[in-house]
Amino acid sequence: MNWEKKDFIKSMEIWRTDHLPIIRAYCDKIELVQTINNIVPTEMKIKPGIIVKGLIFDTLAGTMKVFSEITLKACKVYEIEKKHLHYDTTSVSVWGDYAYLKNGRRYSHNLWS
Repeated sequence: MNWEKKDFIKSMEIWRTDHLPIIRAYCDKIELVQTINNIVPTEMKIKPGIIVKGLIFDTLAGTMKVFSEITLKACKVYEIEKKHLHYDTTSVSVWGDYAYLKNGRRYSHNLWS
């Protein structure tokens, strides 16, 4: 790699944004808060549009935690070894019969049953 490319790479700012800033931008663009506030009458100090936006963010932010907890429980119930983990469910697909060992014996487990 030449020095010019190295300098360019060093000058870059990189940060993780995940999905919440994107969701916020969509909410703002479609005027979610204002629309709900106009439709739902209230005397509360916190407007219903803000509450709905907060619920949406909370739901989307908690998705990975919920998925992780369910996955861990499934691993425990089905006695699945957790030596290797992969959370990118968009690029990994499995199907069919899979063999596994339990107490030194080989068993077959059908993922669809």
